[in-house]
Amino acid sequence: MLNRVSRNLVQIVLALMLSILSGTLPGHTAPRDVQDIILPETDEYIVLLARHSEFLVTDGPETTLEEVRGAEGWQENQTDGFEMRDRSKTYWIRFGVSNPKSEIEALVLDLRAIAHDYVRAFEVDENGKITQLIETDRNSPFRERDIAATRLNAAFALAPGETKDIYLQVDPYFATRYDFVLASELTFRIFDQVNEDWSLFWYGGMLVVLTLAILSLPLTGWRVTLAFISMISCAVITAMAAEGVLAQYVFPEKPARLGWHITDFFYYHTMTSLLIVGIFLFDLKKERPRYTVWVLGVVAYISCLSLLSFRWNSYDSEIILALYRAVLPLSFLTHLTTGILSVRLKKPGATALLIASLIPLVFAVNAALFGAAFEIPSPPVFELAEFRNLILIQLVVIAFAIIQRYARIRSERDRALRTELQTTQEKLSLSEELRESRENYDRVKRQSEQQREQLSVVSHDILQPLQSLRSGLKSLNFKDESVIQNMHDAFDYLESLARNSMTTPIAETGNVPSGLEVFPLNSVTDVAYAMFKDDAERSGVSFAYKPDDVEVKSEPITLMRIINNALANALKHSEASELSLYSLPSSSGTQLVIRDNGVGMSEEDLLALSLRHAKGEASDGAGLGLSVMQEECERLGLTLDVSSQSGVGTTIAITFPAGSATN
Repeated sequence: MLNRVSRNLVQIVLALMLSILSGTLPGHTAPRDVQDIILPETDEYIVLLARHSEFLVTDGPETTLEEVRGAEGWQENQTDGFEMRDRSKTYWIRFGVSNPKSEIEALVLDLRAIAHDYVRAFEVDENGKITQLIETDRNSPFRERDIAATRLNAAFALAPGETKDIYLQVDPYFATRYDFVLASELTFRIFDQVNEDWSLFWYGGMLVVLTLAILSLPLTGWRVTLAFISMISCAVITAMAAEGVLAQYVFPEKPARLGWHITDFFYYHTMTSLLIVGIFLFDLKKERPRYTVWVLGVVAYISCLSLLSFRWNSYDSEIILALYRAVLPLSFLTHLTTGILSVRLKKPGATALLIASLIPLVFAVNAALFGAAFEIPSPPVFELAEFRNLILIQLVVIAFAIIQRYARIRSERDRALRTELQTTQEKLSLSEELRESRENYDRVKRQSEQQREQLSVVSHDILQPLQSLRSGLKSLNFKDESVIQNMHDAFDYLESLARNSMTTPIAETGNVPSGLEVFPLNSVTDVAYAMFKDDAERSGVSFAYKPDDVEVKSEPITLMRIINNALANALKHSEASELSLYSLPSSSGTQLVIRDNGVGMSEEDLLALSLRHAKGEASDGAGLGLSVMQEECERLGLTLDVSSQSGVGTTIAITFPAGSATN
């Protein structure tokens, strides 16, 4: 009996030794409470592992596969994802998979873009043989992966009718939720190609937006353009780092954790660029300087944390972890505040920015709730697809806000240019009218001077014989006094007619004015000033003019002639160095004043104003200008006042009655 027991013991020991040597030690496996995954008959399928798996939490990565296979405490997973709340623990996942098909089935265990300290995967066949499918940690470079895909994957195969147990060990880098799937090799390739095509499409769209942002520099200004370009660039780099494009093509020899740090860094600066776009787009720096300081403080805060992420793991300190948790809600709430302030300031495009700020607020609330339940900073809250969609929506809405704002600015600028063009055209038209008026005036003036010279010669020729005849008449001894008186009357008439012909008087239409109309006084004085300012400048006379928009009732042509006559006399005869033309209110109405600082006139000259042939001592004229002005003012119902002092100057005031002048 003892020999039989000894032989059985020796057989067991030999069997164990053979198992050890062959690497197929059938370790004790705790029973599973979930059924095996039965592969469907189709060639394309994908299975969410969380619905068909059990998990076990251990204290650290030192626990071996043999220990966890026989361990108690495996729990059926109750959610659609694997919630790994404590990054100090090691999480084991196991599931069974069976192949009912008649051919070998190639499968891919897709771990997605998992951020991990350590990951291993094993398969255990029906004979207990263990095969390691993958082993990687945060320092493993991309080139060591078995499948050259941006996501972390492990491949294995099932023979017809074969069943295998898959064990997955994960030490999470972030305490978060992970979604692992099992897919056929064909499905994995298709989805990988679709993901690559979608990525190329998204990157192409970002490149187009980037090009448009650069081309819009002259319209938007360098500050808005630079912030917008920074936002696009940071979003693109974040996506490339998160999906592993940078690790695959840029630094395949570098540790995997470098890609995670780059993801965090540019993710944070995508948010800072978003905040700066709002500040520069709506000129809040000028209108809300204190709020701008707050935004810049938030930007500096996020920038400092982004730099710290390269050197320290946020989980090494509860304080640093708390600072990281505040980034996402703080930035999105600040973005919302920018939208509200812009709407309150009634900025064009502000409504679009407000809508854009409300969209990520939902993500901010979700991040706050999710971050409170899990030890997590900001970036892992978002799936890559969610991040892309969020950025795409933000870029589209902000681009619309930029277009709306600068379209309004362009419209206002065009309106101002049209107004300026219209004003310029009116000025040119007025200048043309003034030029024509000046040319007409100069032509009439030349004709008048020529006629006056001719009439003066004729008058001179007539006056001399008349004087001789009058003198000769005295030497005649007529006894009939009536005949002598009649001859004197005839000579007086002829002499008066000759003297009257020595001037070109203003046309008289009678004692009652016939062309009265209401018009702005400056419409006449502007033309008079334009006609004489050049003459005054050539004569070295300082001509001061102060227009007034008071309306008067008179004859504009006659009034212009009166003013022109006064200005012409002042420039020609007064020897003045200063001349002024202005209007002012008086107790009897409105006065139009023409004043010079010339030689002036004596009191005798002023008393003789009513006589046609009276003139001042300093005048070399015919003595007709002031008298004609007096007569025309009386005809128009205006009052002409002339005050003068020798050596001081002359002031001519034309008074419009109160009923004929209105403001």
